[in-house]
Amino acid sequence: MRGFRTGRWQHDVQELVDRLLKEPDPSPALVAEVIEHVRRSDVGDDGDVTFALHQLFRIGDGLRGSETAQLALVETVELALASFKETKKPSFVHGVAKHLQGRGRSDLSLFLLERAIELDVGATVDGVPAIVGLLNQKGELLREAGSPGDAEAAFLAASAAMEGGSAAVEAVRAIVLNNLGLVYYMKGDLPQARKYLIESLADIRL
Repeated sequence: MRGFRTGRWQHDVQELVDRLLKEPDPSPALVAEVIEHVRRSDVGDDGDVTFALHQLFRIGDGLRGSETAQLALVETVELALASFKETKKPSFVHGVAKHLQGRGRSDLSLFLLERAIELDVGATVDGVPAIVGLLNQKGELLREAGSPGDAEAAFLAASAAMEGGSAAVEAVRAIVLNNLGLVYYMKGDLPQARKYLIESLADIRL
């Protein structure tokens, strides 16, 4: 029964999105219908969420720059957050944030990461708090955007959120410390850059 519902739902959503993309100026009623159908996805099901995100990004790419595209991209943020809250897995948050940044929407990417960090559902990934990865991704985004001070704060928070000495923790810690070193290099603080880059290498177990 689940398979039938999913198949029918996916068919309906794709048909609606196909219709919407064929119209140069989609009617508000059609846009609302598409969003309503997308919101029927089961946020606890990876397949549903993946399909819904794909359709929303189709709209965002196909109608780039329009109000409808903006609505679709905002909906990807809400869907990723709903999935994170339901499943305690941050994979869709990471993926959507990366997709948004790649599409020139670093503002929405940062908004998504900050919302997920605030949400902090106590999830872990291989024994590492999920918030560490979210803070690290936020720091990378800010560093690439030319905001080393804000990036530094994110990386320091990520480092402080890590505990223990498992191989997984040490691997993530090495990434965060390396990013801190790069931030200090950007800021012209070479002693601090050297310190953190050396520490990052010390945390890598061969």
